[in-house]
Amino acid sequence: MVQIVSNKDELSIYLSALTGLENAKVAVLVDSNTLKYCYPLIAEIEELHKCEILEVEPGEDSKSLEIAAHLWQSLQEFEFNRTDFLVCLGGGVITDLGGFIASTFKRGMRFVHIPTSYTGMVDAAIGGKQGLNFNGVKNQIGVFSEPIATLIYPEFLETLPERELNSGYIETIKHALISNGGLWNKIVEEEPLSSNEIVRKSTEVKQGIVEQDPNEKGIRKALNFGHTVGHAFEAIYKSELLHGEAVAIGLLVELQLSVELLNFPLQEYKTIQNVISNFCPITVELNNVDVLIELMKHDKKNDGKGINFTLLNRIGGVEINQYVAPDAISSAIKKVFGK
Repeated sequence: MVQIVSNKDELSIYLSALTGLENAKVAVLVDSNTLKYCYPLIAEIEELHKCEILEVEPGEDSKSLEIAAHLWQSLQEFEFNRTDFLVCLGGGVITDLGGFIASTFKRGMRFVHIPTSYTGMVDAAIGGKQGLNFNGVKNQIGVFSEPIATLIYPEFLETLPERELNSGYIETIKHALISNGGLWNKIVEEEPLSSNEIVRKSTEVKQGIVEQDPNEKGIRKALNFGHTVGHAFEAIYKSELLHGEAVAIGLLVELQLSVELLNFPLQEYKTIQNVISNFCPITVELNNVDVLIELMKHDKKNDGKGINFTLLNRIGGVEINQYVAPDAISSAIKKVFGK
């Protein structure tokens, strides 16, 4: 269940309706930011008032086996069992990490996502992917496992710095580009990005694709658009780039490949480039392209045939399983960076 709630009372109603919650222990997983800025907004809700707080540091480094082991140990020490609940209150790192922890502790305890970042609301907390990073590569260890509920409370967006909000909005731009609905028109018409309507339409795109292909055997690969290149940039420039900023670069590079390989309209590419640049201008220096290519070779979407991309022949015209040679990828990256 994915539900957008408009206030704390409504959030409480949905939580109290979860089967078994009234007799269960509850732990809330947070990072230090969401503990400070988000948990106080909902701490008075009865279902979350008496809970164990599990805190990790913000950022991708917390999606590690070491942190996972620490959290499993905490749940064990608090004597949690598979009928208890873990509430994941945070952005994509928290929902990825918490979902994985809950899905593997005692072979699976129940968990709820309450995303607090824009990326979490429209993307990371939806679709049942839970995972950790491993050996410097993003999301290498993980499971497909659905939360009992994903409850989206847009008021949390007011706690975000502008840069974080803009970074998250890149996932909505991606959803608009891979879908045939009116989301792209709303973006071009500059609908306020924090509006419930934009959040709702973006989540609907992701939900609709996931429902068709829960385990990513086919069309769900459309959601990887921008992420093959984006994850490589994120791994190298993680101290300089937020996730959405890295994906913004990925979208531009993969659109450049789409222009060259699938005749994506050049004028539309230029329009998209302008929109993306308004939210996430490229701010990093391009260093070793060969390292980026090597990281892409380890992308979890590859299947032995080469580096696997999702590209577009037009807005909404998704082409999955596009295998692109390293030289073409390198050339596209350099063009986006004006090299």
